[in-house]
Amino acid sequence: METDYKIVHNVFTVQELTDIITMFKRFDPNHTDDVDFIATDYGVSFNHFGLPWFKKKVYQRIKETLEWSDHAEIIFAAFIDVTLPNYNKHLDSYHFYNRNLPGKPYKVCMIPYSVDNNIHAINKASTYVYDQDGERHELIWKVGTAFHWNSDITVHHSSKMVGYDSKQYLLVQTYLPGCQ
Repeated sequence: METDYKIVHNVFTVQELTDIITMFKRFDPNHTDDVDFIATDYGVSFNHFGLPWFKKKVYQRIKETLEWSDHAEIIFAAFIDVTLPNYNKHLDSYHFYNRNLPGKPYKVCMIPYSVDNNIHAINKASTYVYDQDGERHELIWKVGTAFHWNSDITVHHSSKMVGYDSKQYLLVQTYLPGCQ
């Protein structure tokens, strides 16, 4: 049975990720302080001046390495520093539907970077994805690894951040324009 998610190791080196995150941190931060999610993110989306840089330096490698459709477009991409993760199960396709975009939701890519801003503590964190049968699969974080899944499958983050206070990662949400 084909899985609804994939894991690809060594997509980026630690130095490459550090350089990418340094660039993201030059962008204006967005702070989210909700009941069930507290984070700061630095991101790019439609018409953002950093989008051409991201497409050339990061997204092209993601698309090629993960064998994504050439037609996939970015909804947003961000470096995210979470201090309270969303414990609720959710579909990432809501990012597509909330924007009323043409086409259909496509894929999500998460690239873990650190825990408590320490790359050596990264394996303390994980993300969960659920297959079509509802079975939960734990994806243990590793630097440079890309986790990707269809944006219409159920996911959630570690139920508790036990032994750490924050986690940092890159996230890319995509869609296929013109598809129904």
